[in-house]
Amino acid sequence: MTPAERRWIVMSALAVFGLVLLLQLLPVIASGGPVGVWSFAGRLVQCVLALVAAFAVFTARSWAQLAIVATGVAVAITALGDGFVVGIIAPLAALLVAVVAIAVAVLFAWLVRRT
Repeated sequence: MTPAERRWIVMSALAVFGLVLLLQLLPVIASGGPVGVWSFAGRLVQCVLALVAAFAVFTARSWAQLAIVATGVAVAITALGDGFVVGIIAPLAALLVAVVAIAVAVLFAWLVRRT
């Protein structure tokens, strides 16, 4: 696989993730209450970071790896907050999501670095 193909795959995955989160924001706002505020804030940060990371990978910016890892950290923090603080998902599932998010972010950052 060529470096351009790796960059394209990572950029596409981040862009799709950001757009899916963007589509989830309206139902999260409609849920209301403190759970809605926490989930909205977390998903908004994830959405913005994912789209910024996709742009950074697309334009081959030097800070693309940092944006990718920041997206993974935002996903992990939101999942842990949803699981352990708010309680809208099971705590072990939240922990699994956090670990997988960090692992995927590190993998994506590694793929972008090799380009």
